This record gives sequence, C-alpha cells and structure tokens, in this order.
Amino acid sequence: GSRRIYSNRGFEVLGEHLADHSAIPWADYATDAVLEPLGMDSTTFGPSPAPGARSTVADLLRFAIEVAAPRLLAVETVDEAGSVQCPALRGLVPGIGPFDPNPWGLGIEIRGTKSPHWTGTMCSGRTVGHFGATGTFWWFDPDRDLAVVGLGRRLSSTAGRLRRARADQRGCRQRVGRHLQHGRRDGVGPARSLRPSLGHSWKALL
Repeated sequence: GSRRIYSNRGFEVLGEHLADHSAIPWADYATDAVLEPLGMDSTTFGPSPAPGARSTVADLLRFAIEVAAPRLLAVETVDEAGSVQCPALRGLVPGIGPFDPNPWGLGIEIRGTKSPHWTGTMCSGRTVGHFGATGTFWWFDPDRDLAVVGLGRRLSSTAGRLRRARADQRGCRQRVGRHLQHGRRDGVGPARSLRPSLGHSWKALL
C-alpha cells in the first residue's frame, strides 16, 4: 500500500482471522488468553473487536504494565507489536491530521516524529499507545518507563467529540507534566512500579 489510515474494519478482519484459525470466538480467545490471566476482570467486549469494549483504569494499567514488562505475553510479540510495520508510509491519525511518515505497529500507534501529537510534547518517539472515540487513551514510553491511562465516556458528534477528547488529553498531559516536574507520582510513574489499584474505578466506553 501507499497510505496508512486507521480502520475499525481492520480489527474486525483480525477478529475473524483469529476465530477461523483457532476455532474459538475472538472474544473468548482474548478473554481466556489475556484478560483473565492479567486479572482484567472488569473489562468486557462489545459485539465488535473494534469499538464497544468497556474497562477501568485499574484494568488498563494492568495491560500497560504487561506491555512495559511482559510476563504473560511473549517478549517477541510485544516487541513486534511496538515496531514500525511497513516503514515510510504516509497516512492519517483520526482527529489529529496527516503525517509523513505515519509509523504504526501491529494495532498500536507509534509516535515517531509526529508533531503535534495526542501524547503531548514530553514523550519519546518510541512511545506506543491507542486512543478511542470517547477520549479514552493509554500510552507507554519505554525511554521514560512511563505509562498513562485516561478514560472518557462522552459520545456526541464526531467533530465535537474529537475537540473535547483532545482538550481532555491536553489537560491530563499538563497534570502529568506538573507531577513529573515536582517529582510527584500520584499514581502515574514508572510502569513497573504502577499499582493496578490506583486511579478511578468507574467504567468507560473505549
């Protein structure tokens, strides 16, 4: 291909492929292989492997910790997921804008040299993460050993939703920046020291 554009349909095709080759429904496979072993008991899927999942800050922190220091997932799998696939492709980050190049891993975005970017100005180019339509996001910066999770649950028009999501993320980044500048963690710090019980426990639509 010559251009990269995020697609929910791509995740649906992945779910179909997984089900066909494992003979297990994709949601059951993901639950048995990932959610239950990681203790992500509050995370549920919708009918699609793309939108509609529900989770909590605690569960997403568990996932971020696993990405930072894999114990369940194969290290090779995590490394490959966070490596640029099909380098040099230009493309579009939904709600953010076009970038050339637009690096992406296996299902997760890679910051690279993108600027401005939804992860803010303090993250390294190796930062990986994902954000959803309601403002929910997570990212992990391996160079700083830092993971951040934010939840949103406001659905409205696409334009208004994206504006509010970006505003929410800017506010979160500003707060995280102040914590870092003053040497405070308050539940956000080195990924290996994060405690899944920290943060809010209310559910949000991913």
